[in-house]
Amino acid sequence: MDMKTLRVEALRRVIGPLSQKEFAEQHDLDASYLSQILNGHRGLGEKAALNLEQKIGLAPGVLVNPAGYGSNVIEGEFGRVEIIREQSPVYQAMIGNASPKSIAILDKLARAAAKGKLKESDLALLEGIAGLLEKANSEKS
Repeated sequence: MDMKTLRVEALRRVIGPLSQKEFAEQHDLDASYLSQILNGHRGLGEKAALNLEQKIGLAPGVLVNPAGYGSNVIEGEFGRVEIIREQSPVYQAMIGNASPKSIAILDKLARAAAKGKLKESDLALLEGIAGLLEKANSEKS
C-alpha cells in the first residue's frame, strides 16, 4: 500500500464512527474536501496530511507517517490531542455525565481557545451561556 493510501486509511480510523459531515463540522473542515480525500478524488500528500493533523489536533505523524503508528491509531492510542482533559479535574469529572455531543462541543471550544481563535468577548458570551445553562439545570433538579 502506498503512503497516500495509508494516510487515507489512518484518517478513516481517526474519523471513526462519525459521519464525514459530523467530523468536518467538529473540526471546521470543508465537508466536500474531506469527501474528496476519502473517496480518492484528491490525494493526501505530506503537506495536506500535516495541515489536517494540526487542524484536527492529532499527535504529530498520525497522518503524515501512519506506517510508524500502525495499529495504535486503530486502538486510539494516538488520537486527538487532549487540550482540556489533562488540565482540568472538573472536565474529567464531567466526562462521565456528559453526552458525546456536549463533549465534542467542548473539545471544539478547547481547540479554538488553544489556537487563540476566541476573543475576550467570545469568552464572556460563553461564560454567560454556561451560567444560564447551570441555572436552568439546577431549577430542573
